[in-house]
Amino acid sequence: MATSSPPRRPGSSPAASREFELADLVEHLSARRADWTEFLTMFDLDGDRLLDARRLYAIFWLHMLRPGSPAERRNPPGTLDQQAERLLNLLN
Repeated sequence: MATSSPPRRPGSSPAASREFELADLVEHLSARRADWTEFLTMFDLDGDRLLDARRLYAIFWLHMLRPGSPAERRNPPGTLDQQAERLLNLLN
């Protein structure tokens, strides 16, 4: 069964972490073309936690776009490759 967002860590609230909430926004497939750099400077964030959260959401979207998935059928050709490249950039 596909879910719309990755599971939260046990004992954590979605609203308890600005980093995870903003990572969800920034890494959403529909938001990939935006430059979030200036927007993110408006918040007092733990940079390492934000990067970890962004990586988690990027992995989630890569999984959602796997061949034969509903998300693959709803997105333009090449989206899986673009997401893989995005994840690799976040991991470097």
